[in-house]
Amino acid sequence: MLFRSVRAERERTALANDAQRLDDKIARLQSPERLAALAGKLRLHDPHVYAVVRVPEPKAQPKPTGLAFFGTWFSSGVK
Repeated sequence: MLFRSVRAERERTALANDAQRLDDKIARLQSPERLAALAGKLRLHDPHVYAVVRVPEPKAQPKPTGLAFFGTWFSSGVK
């Protein structure tokens, strides 16, 4: 029983260390300085004009019922 406890604690510590390492990596990759340097290399800049575009909601399609529903199963698309 003691061996399992020690092994579980070791695994927990390893997972905590991995999580911390990955959090540090995410913070480094998301840093504004790094992103600004990458944008400069790609010759990106802030837009001169901003636009908000609204996309209309898709219309709800009725669910097929009856024979039309089964027709989609058996049709091969070739006429």
